[in-house]
Amino acid sequence: MGAGTLNNKIKRGSRLSRIVIVFIIVLLVFSAFKLQLDLNGLKTQKKELSSQLKASKYEVERMQSELDRVTDDEYIAKVAREKLNYRDPNELVFYNDLSD
Repeated sequence: MGAGTLNNKIKRGSRLSRIVIVFIIVLLVFSAFKLQLDLNGLKTQKKELSSQLKASKYEVERMQSELDRVTDDEYIAKVAREKLNYRDPNELVFYNDLSD
């Protein structure tokens, strides 16, 4: 009887070990699947952010170009003539009032 009881304990312990191992394997598979989903989401986010960064760099270059142009004396004089009707002291301005 002592040997039978010992065999039953060993079998129960062996069965419990198998259940624990299967549980750990299922947990690891689930964790790996979740990590893969997270990785895919991060890759998508990285692509979107790269696209936004590229657009932002282009916008910064465009604004810098505009800023450089605004500080150019020729550009300032052109805007002053067109928008504010300024002229140089020795400049003659002709107006055409004739309609087509």
